[in-house]
Amino acid sequence: MVNKLHIDPLGATRQLGKRGALKQATFLQLKKNPELLSVESPFEVLLAKLADLSNAVTQIDYQPFTVDVVNERMLLNHAQLQTHRQKLKESGMEGVFYTPDLRFRWRTPKGNVDEVIEAKDVNWVPSLGDEYTDKLLHTRALLAQRGIQFGLYAAGVTELYLWALVSNVNKLHALMLRRKDAMNTLSPDYLQYLEHQDALLACVRAEPTVSLAQLAKRFEMTLWATWHLLIDELVSVDLWCAPLGPQTTGVDAGNAPEEPALFRRSMLAMRNTSWEVLCKDN
Repeated sequence: MVNKLHIDPLGATRQLGKRGALKQATFLQLKKNPELLSVESPFEVLLAKLADLSNAVTQIDYQPFTVDVVNERMLLNHAQLQTHRQKLKESGMEGVFYTPDLRFRWRTPKGNVDEVIEAKDVNWVPSLGDEYTDKLLHTRALLAQRGIQFGLYAAGVTELYLWALVSNVNKLHALMLRRKDAMNTLSPDYLQYLEHQDALLACVRAEPTVSLAQLAKRFEMTLWATWHLLIDELVSVDLWCAPLGPQTTGVDAGNAPEEPALFRRSMLAMRNTSWEVLCKDN
């Protein structure tokens, strides 16, 4: 069966260029969202791809809803937002609106947990009294009442293209999407991996210093085929330190079952620590 991409003609609750200025958008295809997403920033793309790769994430939504912070209303789509704005106008009232960048649904031992994501440049420092910070704090409190977590992530947006993490995530995500084509035919490198998956993992466990290139040579497969161990989070590497290559060595992920898995761990490294401290104090 052919996989189809769906595009909502009204878009997300917050539309690109809403303030009258054109914004550059990146079209993004994900495994865990059927739509072809129009994403505003490279940082949002990075977070979305990490979540798409993570085995712990079951669903990804871009700009999932808008919150009227003042009136404590959650508006789930563009039509609801427009209706709400019209009612405010007719009653002479005003709203203060906030639309999160992403929503991830995490699988946990206690059930599914939704996390709303705000992606900010690292140069923005949250502080009490700042209008935007106060809006985020009110939003966080409102979402908490509904059992939704709020996560603020930070990165040097203009420096992303220099990060090994970005290069590695882009490669792994593209490889994951190519595992199966529109006719459900498995790729040759994925078939090689599936044939030798158990033996590959056994080698990593027995030889902690074995490189991906050595594994590929030993089992007469492409280097790309060994990367599927990372995609399945069976083997762990430091995605931050250097681009993936022949000399990359992996560690059996089963050695540290209590730690966050590979892609979740990479995301947690970008949590805005100033925000975390501010939330603990308020």
